[in-house]
Amino acid sequence: MLGGLYGPAIAGASAASSEDDIKASMKSFTKVLAVVEDNFAEKVTPDKTIYKGAIPGMARTLDPHTSFFDPKDFQLLREDQKGHYYGVGMTVAPRGGIRS
Repeated sequence: MLGGLYGPAIAGASAASSEDDIKASMKSFTKVLAVVEDNFAEKVTPDKTIYKGAIPGMARTLDPHTSFFDPKDFQLLREDQKGHYYGVGMTVAPRGGIRS
């Protein structure tokens, strides 16, 4: 009975803690990104830092077989995958009176 009374409160606290962790991580990430943007030798674009660096790096850390495509690369992939397949025009038939 105590579990029924206190269980939801514990689950709610855990969810809040997880949300707080995510917010803290996002805050850290944006601070690091700001430092990189301010101090990098060349101009840093969000496309390069987010789509080419941060997201693929996180995905590789979690699973080395995961690939991330930014919106432009994903569109190119989809275009490459669209194809038309045609037959070669063959007919299979007995030849020269040979029958099986």
